[in-house]
Amino acid sequence: MNKKLSLTLLILLMAALLFAGDPRVYTQKVVAGDPSVDIYNIVTNTSSGTCPLYIIWADILETPGEILTTEPGNPEGRISVPITTLRINRLSYHVVTILQLGTFPTPWAVGQTIQMTVTYIPTGESTSWTKVIPEGSNSITELSIAQIVPPLAPPTPEVLTITSEPTNQPIWINGVDSGFTTPHDFENPTAGDVYTINNPAYTWDPPSYTVPEGFTTTTINFVGTPVVVDTWVLTVDSTPGGVEIIKDGNPTGKFTPDTFSSSTAEDITGTYSLAYTTLTGGQFWDPGAIVVTIDNFVEISGGKGPNLKVASLGSKNGPKAYYAYSISFQMKTCYSLSITGPAEAGMVGASAVTGPAGTVVGNIPYINLVDDNDNINDLVGIYTIETLPRDLPLFIAAGLENRKHWIQNPKTLTADMFEGDEATLEFQWIDYLARWDIECVTPGTHLYFIPSGSEIFEDYGELPITLYYHGTRENWDEWKNPDDGDYKLGPVDGPDPDDPPLYNPGPDQGDKESQILTICSVPDNEPISVNGEVSTPAVLTPAYFVDPTPGTIFAIANPNYTWDPANYVVPDPFVATTITFIGTPVDHWTLTVQAYKGIEEQHNVPVLRNDTQIGVTFVPITKTDSAEIFGDYSLAHTTTMLSYEFWYPPTITVDQSIFSGKGMGLKSGNKNGPKTDYTATIDFEMRAKYQVILLGPLGYQVTVPNSTDPITISGEILLTDENDLVNDLLGDYTISDAPAGFALGINPLTLTPSNFD
Repeated sequence: MNKKLSLTLLILLMAALLFAGDPRVYTQKVVAGDPSVDIYNIVTNTSSGTCPLYIIWADILETPGEILTTEPGNPEGRISVPITTLRINRLSYHVVTILQLGTFPTPWAVGQTIQMTVTYIPTGESTSWTKVIPEGSNSITELSIAQIVPPLAPPTPEVLTITSEPTNQPIWINGVDSGFTTPHDFENPTAGDVYTINNPAYTWDPPSYTVPEGFTTTTINFVGTPVVVDTWVLTVDSTPGGVEIIKDGNPTGKFTPDTFSSSTAEDITGTYSLAYTTLTGGQFWDPGAIVVTIDNFVEISGGKGPNLKVASLGSKNGPKAYYAYSISFQMKTCYSLSITGPAEAGMVGASAVTGPAGTVVGNIPYINLVDDNDNINDLVGIYTIETLPRDLPLFIAAGLENRKHWIQNPKTLTADMFEGDEATLEFQWIDYLARWDIECVTPGTHLYFIPSGSEIFEDYGELPITLYYHGTRENWDEWKNPDDGDYKLGPVDGPDPDDPPLYNPGPDQGDKESQILTICSVPDNEPISVNGEVSTPAVLTPAYFVDPTPGTIFAIANPNYTWDPANYVVPDPFVATTITFIGTPVDHWTLTVQAYKGIEEQHNVPVLRNDTQIGVTFVPITKTDSAEIFGDYSLAHTTTMLSYEFWYPPTITVDQSIFSGKGMGLKSGNKNGPKTDYTATIDFEMRAKYQVILLGPLGYQVTVPNSTDPITISGEILLTDENDLVNDLLGDYTISDAPAGFALGINPLTLTPSNFD
């Protein structure tokens, strides 16, 4: 036998050993059971090998004892086969197991069941699946449905949930505090452990729970029933809080708000008060002490009620209080005010003092006021004493030599004036020798004083005002001598510097009462004329005139309005009065005459109305009487115009039809100007008159500049251009040809500006 034949027989023998039955390949896609693991990252080999992290078994259930394995050495009777027969490897983007069915010692048959087992060596996890051999002999390839192999997903824990009614109860395990309160979850509890709720204030159903063998997820709810005992609860509170509580004269170490509780009422009855260490000045506790007796307590069903401030002991789920009482202390402050003044004030009928609430609080010489109902000082505010009389005999009857005036009235009491929660107000008076009364005519009018040589004014306040002169020249107060400065009236923002000062004879002239004439207008800020004269600068409304001379005539000097009344004559005698002049706007008619030389404006050309000059060009002409602006308008021939220049049109008639009204509310120039304006504009244009006398033989035709139609000579022909300032007659003049035998000296004739005279 030759060598070639021997090799062939050897190959056939090996094939017979490898494939006892018909060869047929079963390919199965597999994935890791743990969704967080990609098996493609574990199985990195291709079909040239099998992954060393896995053991693969293959078994046909109908032929027992024939288990193929990737393990070497035929362990426990399994048949170790090469990777060409059984393996796990990558295939494209998948991981698959591959089994050659022809490897089994007993030939396979259609309908038999293949069982595949995959073991992951690092964890020892295994999974199996079966596959029925289908009809046919083609390869069995399953890539659409994957089989699960290790690593597998971690097992789901079994959970014991402990709840209770009420909640937040301590959970004990085997008689030891677990550190948790209800509700709470325990994973994979140990079989035989005993769970209980440790709160003796309740009886619990069930009393306990023991974890059984084979435990599965369960919820155990412990229901508590309160153990009823008589409990007495006293709540002590204060405003503000945080003050130590005293019981029967002894410090308790408790601070408000806090509770006292006992199963015996006698333990918490007694006299309660608060420590005084936090009080200052006039502060005190109200009430000072509270006696608590057993009769004060109210039985509260379920531990709840309007008188129960704190209804539990320990945690909120503790035993309920059945008898409860609350007491409270409030810190208050005793504010006191002493008001004093001269005893003689009562003898002249000026001793009553009015307080901040607008009511009389008492009479000097001594008033004592106390506010101790809370911590708000209701004594602060404005205090006013009665006005002193002005007649000297009343003071003489009281044993005084001179009339008196309060130095300060009213007086304002502020919080910072209290020392140790006590304050004092003293009303004082001084002598006065002369008095100046300035009554209020227009509400909001103020009195101002402007010292000599200064522009800074002092505001004495709103009228009415009484100024007093006290003592000698060296200590004049309030009513100043005229040499010291001027008094003026004005609005709240200050006096008008142009207003005249008030007549001030000086305090050495005795008592004085000023009669004020207030001149107002609508609109305001209008110039005031006195006896037909307007001062420089003008005094504007509103203005104040003190003691005006009877017969003086006041009026408003603004012709843009008609005024009602037309004027005011000061009567005799004069008493304080406010006169308001009401202005009605006067319509204005404004005409603007414009003149142009070409496009250039011609200013200051005399404007004639009915041949009488009334203005100049480009200066608006305004009249309040329309009859004074209607008429025939023309412009004068000025020295700057040439003799042949003229204004066109020669005359423009102006009447109401060319005016347009701009409506009410239009302001012309200043805010007090006319409220209705009618305006119009007329235009004049400067033109020039150019003329040419055209002479030539009769019957000849002449072509003139700016024309295509020839002119036939029929005598002396006058050509005129007067529609603007451009001389359209300049240029070539061409006459028709001369007859045979004749000749024209110059043809065409050309006219230039120099040809015109």
